[in-house]
Amino acid sequence: MSLRRTLLIATATVAIGLPLLAAPFASASAPSGRGDSTNNGQTDRNDGFTIGVWGDMPYIKGKITKDLALSGTAQVIADINAQAPLFTVFDGDIKAGSKSICGTDPKISYNPYDNAASMFAAVIPPTVYTPGDNEWTDCDRASNGGLNPNTQLAYIRNRFFSSPVSQGTNPIPVEQQSAAFPENARWFHDGITFITINVPGTDNNYPQYDANGNMLDPEGAITTDPAKQNGDLGEYTARNTANLAWLEDGFRYAQTRGSKGIVIVQQADMWASNGDITTHYADVKAKLAELVSSTKRQVLLVNGDSHSFAVDQPLQDGNGNVLTNFQRLTTDGEGAVGWARIQISPNSKQVFTIERRLLQTLPV
Repeated sequence: MSLRRTLLIATATVAIGLPLLAAPFASASAPSGRGDSTNNGQTDRNDGFTIGVWGDMPYIKGKITKDLALSGTAQVIADINAQAPLFTVFDGDIKAGSKSICGTDPKISYNPYDNAASMFAAVIPPTVYTPGDNEWTDCDRASNGGLNPNTQLAYIRNRFFSSPVSQGTNPIPVEQQSAAFPENARWFHDGITFITINVPGTDNNYPQYDANGNMLDPEGAITTDPAKQNGDLGEYTARNTANLAWLEDGFRYAQTRGSKGIVIVQQADMWASNGDITTHYADVKAKLAELVSSTKRQVLLVNGDSHSFAVDQPLQDGNGNVLTNFQRLTTDGEGAVGWARIQISPNSKQVFTIERRLLQTLPV
C-alpha cells in the first residue's frame, strides 16, 4: 500500500480559546478517591468547550517504520496543539502489540515507555492517559520480550500515575481511585464528569483456554503450566471489581454535581468485530447498562483498540433495547493517524459533537 495523506478541512465547530492552565480546575475537597479534583469547574456553559481523544500510537510494525510512526505521532501532537482543546485523553496502546519490545529494543534504539513520556510532554493541553493492553498484558509474548504483565503494569503505575495529576505540558489535578488503582481517574469541568478506567484489550487479561478447556499461553499454544497461561485471574478479578466500583461511584459523583453529561474513557473495544475475544467485558457492559438506564444524562464512552474511527450506539438494556442516551466513539490508531475533537455543549440537547481529524494513513 502506498502512503496516502489526507488533508483536513476545518469544520464549523470552533475550539473555545480557554487558557491551558490548571486554574479552571481549581480543587475543592473530595468525598472519595485519591487526590483533589472535585472542583466546581463552572465557567460559561453556554459557550461550552472542546477536548481531544487519541490513542494507539506510535505503532512500529511491518511497513510502519520507526520514522513513519514517530513522524505521524508528531503530526497528531502538532495538530492538537494548534487546535488547542481544553485537555486531551489518550485511550491506551503506546506501542504495537506484536513484535514490539516492552522495553528498550536495541535493534532500533527505541523504548516505548520513554517515548510515551516524551510524547505526552510535547502536548500543550493537559493529557490524561489510560493504559492499553499492548504496554502490559501483551508483554508476555515472546516477540514483546516475554515479560511479566503484572510487573509491567506496576512499572506503568509508578512511572505515569505516581501523583494525582495528568500528563502534558500543563497538567491538571485528577482524582485517583486509590493507591492500588491510580490509573483510574476522574475530574469535573463545566457540568461534565470525566472518568477513566483500566479496561484493556486481550479479553481484559482474563485467563485464556481453548474450546476443550486447555490452558493457552500468550502465543495461543496449549500449556500445562499455570505460570505460563495467558491472562491472570487474580489480577483480572481485583481490577475488574475496582473498575465496576469506580463506574458506579462516578455516576453518583455526576449526580451530586448536577452533571449534564458523562465521558468515560478506556482502551478496550468491548464490541470488537475483528475476531478478538470479548467474553470478559460482560461485567463492564452490564454495569454500564444499569447505570446508563438509571440516568437521563448523555453518556459518551471513548475507546481505542480497533484502530478505526466509528461512532455508534452498541449498549442495550436487559430487554435488548438500545440505550439512546449512550454513544460510543472508537478512535483512530495504528495506520490511521489522527485524533477526534469533541465539542462539549453542556446546555445543549446534543451535549457531544464529534469531529474526526484524520491526518494521514500509513501502510500496514
